[in-house]
Amino acid sequence: MTWLGADTYTYHEVTFDDGVLVVRFDQPEALNPFTLASMNELALALNAAAHNPDIRVLVLTGTGRAFSAGGNAKAMGERKDGGNGAHPLDRPLWNVPTMSVEERLRHTKQTGRELMLALHRLDKPTIAAVNGLAAGAGMDISLACDIRIAAAEARFAQIYVRRGLIPFDGGMFWLPRLVGLSKALELMYTGDWVDAEEALRLGLVSAVHPQDDLMPRTLELARRLASGPPAALAAIKNITRRALQLDLPQTMELTYGAAEYLFRTADHAEAMAAYAERRDAAYTGW
Repeated sequence: MTWLGADTYTYHEVTFDDGVLVVRFDQPEALNPFTLASMNELALALNAAAHNPDIRVLVLTGTGRAFSAGGNAKAMGERKDGGNGAHPLDRPLWNVPTMSVEERLRHTKQTGRELMLALHRLDKPTIAAVNGLAAGAGMDISLACDIRIAAAEARFAQIYVRRGLIPFDGGMFWLPRLVGLSKALELMYTGDWVDAEEALRLGLVSAVHPQDDLMPRTLELARRLASGPPAALAAIKNITRRALQLDLPQTMELTYGAAEYLFRTADHAEAMAAYAERRDAAYTGW
């Protein structure tokens, strides 16, 4: 184990620089699917992002012509009597080094659910740089990120219905909140593809760039966020998401509680000193 989750990665390319952890799905020949082995690796990377204070922003992207094609459709079509271990109904229990005792005692099966929840809980900015097709769980993991930036070649699909399934990896939660109930239901009912420009029009992504500009522009934003005050960014993310389920008085109670804490941080003092001295602030996260 290392501060980046693992000494080496097989199914992902993982790099860290300027406070930004980039996790690149790296099985391009198979369109970057989620397999049992790749999910184990991704769990370690997400744990590193959560617990390494030097990591301030997480970026997810893909290699080749796909961001991620999602679940392993071949395994889903090959379930045998007694189970082969790869089908979602036959999955083994989660067993990665970073698990707590409580997580082990829950006997949770190895599915995308734990990955999506870990990404959703991460109190740091997350960006999906969607370089190509994002289908099923591949689309869902992009929806779990705070910001989505797309290459012109990117395409999205809630492909589950074409397999006789529902979006069970978070799409039914995130998609209506992003594009509205009517459009979300249409996309989930049909499994239709949405290209990058339509995704931008719907608010599914916040920007579309030529393929060659995707990562430079994404990293430009990621580094800008990584240079910001970590505690304030964490509070913005945490409270904004919680506020979707709360009324205004409840939200104001949370925001004033967070503000009282933030007023006492070294980062707030540094921000005010930098403002007075007309210089860039250097935040430490305290």
